[in-house]
Amino acid sequence: IMAQEKIQLPQPTGSYYVGVSTHFLKDVSRHSNDGNGRPFLVHIYYPSVETQKEYPPYLSETMHLYKEKIIRTYKLSAEDIAYLDEIKDWAMPDAPIDSGKYPFPVLFFSPGFD
Repeated sequence: IMAQEKIQLPQPTGSYYVGVSTHFLKDVSRHSNDGNGRPFLVHIYYPSVETQKEYPPYLSETMHLYKEKIIRTYKLSAEDIAYLDEIKDWAMPDAPIDSGKYPFPVLFFSPGFD
């Protein structure tokens, strides 16, 4: 396999920094194999103030579980997809909300509904 080109997400061009808050919720109206409701992951992105932290990797700790599944499913080596670890996210986890210029629009994105 050829070496991968370095990939970076484009830096946001808007007038705000971006914060993100991650939550695991449970839909009790649906049932998973354990019968306790269907868990799902929610990311809330919002305008934030600048922080002095380093931006995090795009693949969160949770996403590394999927990375391992991709390696097994497609019979790849960890080196084949190591470049994914170098991609930085432009949203800062749990950054303070920029409360100085509100109200902000609310956008909902869902990959689908059942």
